[in-house]
Amino acid sequence: ARGDCDQQLIREDRLEDLLGELVQDVQIDCEVVEWVIEALKESHKEERAYHDDQIERLLSEIRRLQERLDRAYEDHVEGDISEEQWRRLTKKWRKERGVLLRSVEQHERANDFYLDAGVKLLSLAERAYGLWLKQSQEERRKLLDILLLNCTFDGESLRATYRKPFCWLAEGSLHTIWRG
Repeated sequence: ARGDCDQQLIREDRLEDLLGELVQDVQIDCEVVEWVIEALKESHKEERAYHDDQIERLLSEIRRLQERLDRAYEDHVEGDISEEQWRRLTKKWRKERGVLLRSVEQHERANDFYLDAGVKLLSLAERAYGLWLKQSQEERRKLLDILLLNCTFDGESLRATYRKPFCWLAEGSLHTIWRG
């Protein structure tokens, strides 16, 4: 409708083969996946210890703030501090406590996310090409959406920009070791 197009045409089956090669480039051997998962578990122990230490530190700070709140209330009841000062301190310390509680929640989520995300990504990388071969067109498109940011075709070859961390799997220095 817009006139001649100088873009090269490519048959659908050839495009599927080229896309399959891109998917295959992120594939990791199952022995390597097991090795990396073990390394992740070891690293996760250190990560978990860090988050547990941070949680304990934050909970200690929360307890300290609660003690301040309790003392301020007692001082207010006994008339040692004014109503205005008690309200100001209470508002300030409750706000601080809210920030600390959100930080505790973030550290608790990070404890679980670190290992789970790594294992899921490695599992996908291990099975990516097998999934590609078995899936419908719609499922293949979803897989490509997960793996790739962009693709360009110059008439002969298909070039891809992978999403992180798949870019490291496809282009990383260990890629030749993984693929043999």
